[in-house]
Amino acid sequence: MAESIRDAVKAQTGPRAMKLFQDAITQFDGEFGPGDFTTLGFKSVQAMRPQVKALEEVGLVEAQKDDVDQRRKSISVTGKGWLVHWCILTHGS
Repeated sequence: MAESIRDAVKAQTGPRAMKLFQDAITQFDGEFGPGDFTTLGFKSVQAMRPQVKALEEVGLVEAQKDDVDQRRKSISVTGKGWLVHWCILTHGS
């Protein structure tokens, strides 16, 4: 089941979005913010935004606004995202 989810996700997102997904897990333990764009290999927040959106659309990450500061946003890997990550680790990409 995990393999079919992984395959469907990969078909709907591009390789750059999947690299962002993997980097978010390996470099940030699955939680990052727009300000981390340079560490994640982007030249600007605007360049990273479409990749985050692609990951959100397939349910691998979700963005949430900070309760205290509504301008701050955090992006977290979802349960589905962790399942896909596990599948990639155990069965390959």
